[in-house]
Amino acid sequence: MQGKLIDQMAGLALQYPDVDMCNIYNMLMRSVREADVDFVSKHFALMLTVAREARNAPQDIQRLILTGY
Repeated sequence: MQGKLIDQMAGLALQYPDVDMCNIYNMLMRSVREADVDFVSKHFALMLTVAREARNAPQDIQRLILTGY
């Protein structure tokens, strides 16, 4: 399940390109199950890095992220 959370963070970053990454992280935190909150909170830096790299990825990679491969 944690891999899906990382994918979800990347997807949110691409869906909302004008939103600050900390706000994207907060969006993710509000949308996850209670059981996943601990994982997401312990991996704050990873989530921000994923969001930043998704936005910096080439367009074809961004399309793959948004379509779920």
